[in-house]
Amino acid sequence: QFLEQRYGKAVATTMALFWLGLYVVVNLTSILYLGALAIGSVTGIGVLPCMLFLAVFAAIITLGGMKVIGYTDVIQVTCLVIGGLVTTWLALDLVAKLGNGHGALQGFSTLYASTRDHFQMVLGRDNPNYMDLPGLSTLIGGMWIVNLNYWGCNQYITQRALGADLPTARKGLLFAA
Repeated sequence: QFLEQRYGKAVATTMALFWLGLYVVVNLTSILYLGALAIGSVTGIGVLPCMLFLAVFAAIITLGGMKVIGYTDVIQVTCLVIGGLVTTWLALDLVAKLGNGHGALQGFSTLYASTRDHFQMVLGRDNPNYMDLPGLSTLIGGMWIVNLNYWGCNQYITQRALGADLPTARKGLLFAA
């Protein structure tokens, strides 16, 4: 819109076509190829069928509207949380095996015993400012600004929120922040 107002319709159309072509040729093909590579390495299916599957899946999500995006987000979050917990469990089990133990709880005990100083977030307990940072002063003094900036100004998040009606989008962004 700015380019059209400032330089004319030809420049705006040229730039729109340029960015659309760049997005399709560079971004989408990279995403499809790398996603297919990941799926192919896990399942043993060829790269081309995986790329086609991902392209069809993306088209279904795109054409499905906000309801499909909501369901997809729920599935993705569930997979990410479960995957993160499984990865943590397996890593702690490996730590236990290195210490001639067994199980994730034993691995956590071994890890904590050998790297106790790494479990302090910013300051040690012996520091006089330990109760203030990290803690309530961090949340009151700065985290809300960072969260409002991310949840309210990130183009990806804002664009998805604008799929809802404006009052719901505002409430959702404020709640998330």
